[in-house]
Amino acid sequence: MIRRHRLRGPTVTMSIYLDPQTDLLILKAKDRSGRSKSAEALIRLRDHLEKFPDFYNSEMAEVIPNNLEPKSQN
Repeated sequence: MIRRHRLRGPTVTMSIYLDPQTDLLILKAKDRSGRSKSAEALIRLRDHLEKFPDFYNSEMAEVIPNNLEPKSQN
């Protein structure tokens, strides 16, 4: 769904599930900044995506070890 806000232009609504610890961190951050919870989450998500635009590129995937695979027993 796309909504138009007078000052911000078009936006897209997105719902996510947060674990309690992450929710608490967002709540504390929004209280410190004076922003709404949605605005705080948007700013932090945008900042992360700008800092790490290619987080899952092929070169990075080769560097990150897969810790989920069981280790072979000798």
